[in-house]
Amino acid sequence: MSTHSTIAVVNKNGTVTQIYNHSDGYVSHTGNILKNHYNTFELASELVALGALSYIQPKLVADNEEHSFDDPVDGVCIAYHRDRGEPLETHTFFDYQIYSSVGNRNEYNYLFKPDGNWYVSRDLKSWAVIE
Repeated sequence: MSTHSTIAVVNKNGTVTQIYNHSDGYVSHTGNILKNHYNTFELASELVALGALSYIQPKLVADNEEHSFDDPVDGVCIAYHRDRGEPLETHTFFDYQIYSSVGNRNEYNYLFKPDGNWYVSRDLKSWAVIE
């Protein structure tokens, strides 16, 4: 059974872009990877630009190896669009208020805010900094 999550970034223009992450969405895996490997606005934005993920990992791309959905490189994110050829799936909301009202909710929801921190929530309303 998978633990689903969402990953979102508050963009510089105030919009919020959100993607789905299929597996291991709990804080000790996804939250830890976000905090330790995607801890700048640029890195968080690059991650979200991949679109929906099958599995988050510490690296966005493989160094010099072939990477695919069926034959992934260890430690590299597995993205449905890039690695399996599915349509790019992201959702962008006009602002935080709309995102928190109608954004997709899963067991865990992560948000990178302008203060440079990752937050986690169960309901898109009450957030805690990932320590």
